[in-house]
Amino acid sequence: MDDVLYLIQGLSLLPVSLILTNLILSENSKDFLNGRVKTGYLLSFLISISLIFTWIGGLIYFVTLTKTGKLFMELSSSVFWVIMMLSGLYITKILAIDYKIRPAISEKFFNIVFYFTVTWLITIHLPAISYMLLALLSTVASTAGIYLNFILGKYYKFKEFFIIPLDLHSFYISFALASVSLSLLFLARIYSHKSYLFFAIVIYLVIIYGIGSLFRELRALIAKI
Repeated sequence: MDDVLYLIQGLSLLPVSLILTNLILSENSKDFLNGRVKTGYLLSFLISISLIFTWIGGLIYFVTLTKTGKLFMELSSSVFWVIMMLSGLYITKILAIDYKIRPAISEKFFNIVFYFTVTWLITIHLPAISYMLLALLSTVASTAGIYLNFILGKYYKFKEFFIIPLDLHSFYISFALASVSLSLLFLARIYSHKSYLFFAIVIYLVIIYGIGSLFRELRALIAKI
């Protein structure tokens, strides 16, 4: 039953994530997304909540190693899947319907699909994945998400004072790539534990990168308030 659920989650999220990635990488999407500060703020809030919930779920499971702990961890990952799925569909709706952006095969999109495909094929041959590294990245991503949500909320409150709009495009790209990684994580749960852990690490690295790039820009702007 668990394998069927993982398969459904992975196969349903993957096409949404790929379409979203394609739309975000289009030439016209950057200007549109930079104007959606409220959407970025809400997205950062939802991601922060899901990261914290996932962190707690993982902590409970690895400390207790009980069926209850495993159930809580699986519940937290399902909550993360729901948030990524609904957020991905909403942003896709904004770009495809509101702004009339259409999917197109670009070199960047092709490269991303190629890299993920190659990564998927080689992860089964990787050495053991460090649980300590995974725990560390999970903690860093959760903490960074909370702080980002705080400073992004502060920026949103005073956004009318800034002439140059905040560049949210890298943050949205990171979200899309994390969504692709999450879909592959669910699929990897069925056939390879090492692949599953590898894509968990990729998710945290991508999110940390997206938060870090946005934080550097926000820090300079917030300092002026």
